[in-house]
Amino acid sequence: MSENKSCRFRFKLLGLVAALLLSDGCGQATEKAPFRSDQFHLTVTLPTGWAAAKGPEYLARPFTGLIAFNNWGEAGFWASEVTTETSARYSPESVLEQIPAGGAYVVLVHLSGGPVMPAEEYGTEYEPQDIDGLWKACVLPAGTITSSQ
Repeated sequence: MSENKSCRFRFKLLGLVAALLLSDGCGQATEKAPFRSDQFHLTVTLPTGWAAAKGPEYLARPFTGLIAFNNWGEAGFWASEVTTETSARYSPESVLEQIPAGGAYVVLVHLSGGPVMPAEEYGTEYEPQDIDGLWKACVLPAGTITSSQ
C-alpha cells in the first residue's frame, strides 16, 4: 500500500476508534450492548442508546455500506446519497444533513470502484493486539498530523 494510502487508512481507522471512545465517555448510562457481525468478523460493544445497521447497503456510487452505528438509536440507519430530479450527491455535507444535531454516525464502507490495488501493495498483516503501532506522523491535504512517538 502506498504511504499516502496507508496514512489515510490509519487516519480513518483512528477517527473511527476515537469516535467510539469519545461517545463512550459522554456521561450517559454505562450499560453496554454487544454487536456482532459474523459476515465481517467484527464485535463492538455499543454504548447505551446506540444502534447498528448491517449491510451490504448501497450508499452511493462507488460506496457500499457494510456496517453503521449511530448514537440516536435508529436501527438500520444509513446516510445514503441525496437524489433530486436531475442529480445525486454524496459528500460530507450531504451525510451531515441526514444526521440529527448532536448525532454521531460511524460507517464502514467498501469502495467498489477505481483501480484495483495489486496484492503486493497491501503490505504485511498487522500482528499486534492494539493500534498503537498504526499511528505515525504523516502529511494529509488538510495539514500535518503528528504523533507523540
